[in-house]
Amino acid sequence: MVITSQRTGSTALSTMLAKYYNVDCFIEPAEQNHKLEQFEAIHKNFDHKYLVKFMTDRIGNYRIYRNLVNEVQPYKIGLYRKNTLAQVVSMYIASQTGVWYGNQVPGIEEPEEKLMHIPIKTKAIDRHIKIITKNNILLRAYKVHYDRILSYESLPLGRSYRQSTKPYNHADVVAAVTERFEVLDRPTEFNLKQ
Repeated sequence: MVITSQRTGSTALSTMLAKYYNVDCFIEPAEQNHKLEQFEAIHKNFDHKYLVKFMTDRIGNYRIYRNLVNEVQPYKIGLYRKNTLAQVVSMYIASQTGVWYGNQVPGIEEPEEKLMHIPIKTKAIDRHIKIITKNNILLRAYKVHYDRILSYESLPLGRSYRQSTKPYNHADVVAAVTERFEVLDRPTEFNLKQ
């Protein structure tokens, strides 16, 4: 199981691990009813091996996630990103373009018009800072016994993973997010390791 925050490379890590161990992979199954039902059915089958990934802010909303976090049996990976400033920049750009990971559509390049210019929307940036901050706090607050703690910066994703292309005004987006971090007085670094 991978317990994480947004924009940490969790989808790439989860799919890579599931492929390596030849198990079913459930990426945030609670986000779609049919996937949640499928996941719940498989979870009840103790002989079935699988990998599940979800965000910390979903644990309080879904009993199956709370139960999983508190069970001794599943191997638990806590995944975080040290550079929360870069994490928020990544989340903001993805939310504005709809491109959530580099190889979202294998073999097809990202639409050029989505990469030209990202508008600077202060309220949206602030919302993303709050979401990331909340999830990082929850990574610690749930007191999960992680079998392994990994950072985005240490992931060995290699050639199987490609970051999304940066917009032309990437420096402007970084500057705007940096300014909002200062205004909101939020830390730009995070470390899950206690």
